[in-house]
Amino acid sequence: TLGSQNGLYMASHLLGGRDRVAVIEDPGYPDARKMLRSSFGELKFQPVDDEGMIVDERLKGATMVFVTPNRQFPTTVTMSELRRQALIEAAEEHDFFIVEDDYECDVDYRHFTPLPLFSVDGSGRVIYLASLSKGLSPGLRLGYMTAAEEFITAARDLRGRIMRHPPTVLQLTAAAFIRFGQYESRLRRIQKGHRERWEIANSFLRAHFPNFEIKGEFGGTTFILSDQEKRLRASEIAGRARERGVIIEEIAPCYSVWETGEYAFRVGVSAIDPLLIEAGLQELKQTIVELGA
Repeated sequence: TLGSQNGLYMASHLLGGRDRVAVIEDPGYPDARKMLRSSFGELKFQPVDDEGMIVDERLKGATMVFVTPNRQFPTTVTMSELRRQALIEAAEEHDFFIVEDDYECDVDYRHFTPLPLFSVDGSGRVIYLASLSKGLSPGLRLGYMTAAEEFITAARDLRGRIMRHPPTVLQLTAAAFIRFGQYESRLRRIQKGHRERWEIANSFLRAHFPNFEIKGEFGGTTFILSDQEKRLRASEIAGRARERGVIIEEIAPCYSVWETGEYAFRVGVSAIDPLLIEAGLQELKQTIVELGA
């Protein structure tokens, strides 16, 4: 595929219909939400807690459930083993497909990364999507889909009607890069750097942002900061921080109800020189102080 989004488009096109229902995590990908709305007659939102997407009777009636279990976007939560098993069982009981986007799977530096839902699916109901973008280059837009043979045949036919296939030269180059070990070596370097960045940012945030709830699981490079006292909207902080050269991301657009996330924002450090992380976070802290929080 041309990245995970391309895979999701094909999956939603094949499974969708005006009389069908899709379910997405809340909060979740804004772009995925738009894509599913264009393919399904109804889109439902399933809340996320500290164990990942909640699995209950609200999934009944769905045709497709879109999840990011390994590293939920944007909360960074990893779905618990009990919740994973419950989701697989619910798919069989209620007859729906699971589209699993293994977000950041290539750069996850945990020693024991959870196996995908696809690996324990015995009924062919999980459609697994992943990307090589973060490990190679986002500009290459290379990804892949793994699913039951019949579904892959249908997806390949659909892809052929859209664009035939991703550029051959990109596929062959990436294949050689993987075959001769350069990709694995590059991933190790990236993972080592990401772990260093996470440790620096995690330590600073927890020491200097006591008034915020901080979520950012080990294995990634992003953190969610939530102002539980609702003193400052994330939009205010983001605008003033940008003036100081610090970019943060509002996560309100990730929620089905915008107001739910308007006091929370996302901080990412994957592209920042480790030597500059503390200085950048200090600027962010000063911004918040000047705004009166």
